[in-house]
Amino acid sequence: MDPRMPHVGAASREGVLDPGHVAVIRKFHRDLPARTDPGQRDQAEKQLVDLARWVRPDELAVAAKRILELLDPDGAAPDDHDAARKRFIRFDPQGVDG
Repeated sequence: MDPRMPHVGAASREGVLDPGHVAVIRKFHRDLPARTDPGQRDQAEKQLVDLARWVRPDELAVAAKRILELLDPDGAAPDDHDAARKRFIRFDPQGVDG
């Protein structure tokens, strides 16, 4: 498991998280701005893992969204680091129409 998510790793080893829960928490980490305090990031992850023991992944996604709103209420514009993290390029086969 990703070392940046120690609580997820520990809960996964215990067998209490299913792949849906892990996906929700990974998305939560991706959506957090880089400027988020590491202590807040860790505490939020711990809360989500504790909650995941009792709720379905879709319910966990609602909680993750709410925690994200609390940690970043303004939804401030991403900094360069955030933009670089989310940047990607995809190559697909060329279609018959060019």
